[in-house]
Amino acid sequence: MLGASLGGSEGAIGDRHHMNAAGLGLLLLLGAAVGCGLGEEPLRVEGDPRLDELSERDAAEAEPDAEPEAEPEAEPEPLDLGYRCAPACLEDQFCGPGGVCFERRVRCEVEGETCDAGSTPRTPEFVCEALLGAAIGVCRSVCALGEQGTCPEGQVCGLLYAHQDVAICRRQCQGDDGACGPLDRCIGGAFGLCRGQCRPFIEGQCPEGTGCEPSGAEHGACQTIGAAAEGEVCDQEVCGDGLRCTGTGAEDRCAPNCVGGAAPGALGGCEEGWACELFVGLDYGVCRQQCDLFDPTQVCEDSGQGCLVTSGRDGLCVWRGRVAQGNRCQGTVQCVSPLQCLQNGDEAACERLCLLGAEEGEEGRCPRDQSCTMAGFGEIGVCR
Repeated sequence: MLGASLGGSEGAIGDRHHMNAAGLGLLLLLGAAVGCGLGEEPLRVEGDPRLDELSERDAAEAEPDAEPEAEPEAEPEPLDLGYRCAPACLEDQFCGPGGVCFERRVRCEVEGETCDAGSTPRTPEFVCEALLGAAIGVCRSVCALGEQGTCPEGQVCGLLYAHQDVAICRRQCQGDDGACGPLDRCIGGAFGLCRGQCRPFIEGQCPEGTGCEPSGAEHGACQTIGAAAEGEVCDQEVCGDGLRCTGTGAEDRCAPNCVGGAAPGALGGCEEGWACELFVGLDYGVCRQQCDLFDPTQVCEDSGQGCLVTSGRDGLCVWRGRVAQGNRCQGTVQCVSPLQCLQNGDEAACERLCLLGAEEGEEGRCPRDQSCTMAGFGEIGVCR
C-alpha cells in the first residue's frame, strides 16, 4: 500500500531509501528549530525552581521509606540517697543501705523487687511503695482488704497508708529475724510487719501525707501524718510530721521524735534544755523538757506536766494523772504532780519526795504534818 501511494510497486525499494534520507533531513530540520543543530552547543535554559522541587520529590518517592532518626535515650539522672557504694553503681542502679547497689526498675513483676517510684505504673497485681526520699521503692502485691487468702502465707493484707485506699500484702516479722528485705525494716517488735525504710529527720523522705517515723538512729518507716500538734491528745487524731503518739499518763499525746546521743540541734537531737527519753531497750524515743524537782527555775513549762524523777532530783516533764498521795499507782505518770510512784513493800503508791535537812521555807521541805524520812536515795527522802 505504501509503495502504490508513492508511484508504483517497481520503485518501492528505491523510494524507501529516498524516504529514509528525507526523514533524516526532517529530523535535522526539527533539531535546528529548537537550537540543537549539529555542531552547536546545547541551548541552556534557566530552569523553573518548581521543576527542581518536583524532581527532588520524585526521587524521594522512588527511594524506599527511610526510618526517622531515633532520638538519643536520656541518661537517668543520678540518684543520691546519702549512701556510698564502692565501686560506684551503674547508671540504671542506685546506692542504698549497706553500700549495696540496687536496680532501678520501671515495672513491677515480682514482689519485693526494687522499683522507680516516679515512673513505675500501678497494675492490678502490683504497686510501687515509695521510700528513701520517695524516688525509689519496693514492689508490693495488691490484695483485697478483708478477704481471706489474698496474700501468701506469712503475709497479711493491710492499707498501704492509713489515708489511702490501696491495700497491699506485708510480710510478718519479729525484730531482726531476716524476714524483711534489704530496703525494709521490721516495725512492731515481736509482732511486726515489714515496712519500707526512710531516713528520719530529713525532709522529703516519704510520699505526700506521710512522714518518716524513726525506728533507729538512721532508719525509720513512712507513716501517715495528721494534724495533732505537740502536746495534743492523739488517741483519735494522728500526730503531725516529726511527732510520735506516746503514752505519758491517762492520755496519749504527741511528742517530738529523737535518737539517743544526738547533740542539741543535730539530726535527731532535742533542743537546748530538753533530753531524749529512750524507749525501753531501744536507741530512739521522744524529747522531754528537763526539770529539777526542787528548783523553781527549772519547772515544766506546761501546767499539765510534772517532773518525773530519773536520777536524784533531776527529771523530765511528762503529762501527769490524778492519783493522790498515798494511793496505789503503776507509774509516776498516774500521780498528780509533783508526786512520784514509789514501791512501798508489796505495793506502789504515789509519794512526795523531799530534801533531807531542808529548813522551813526552803525547797524540798515536807508539809508541816509530815517529816522527811530516809528512803535510800542519797539526799532525797520521802514525806511520811
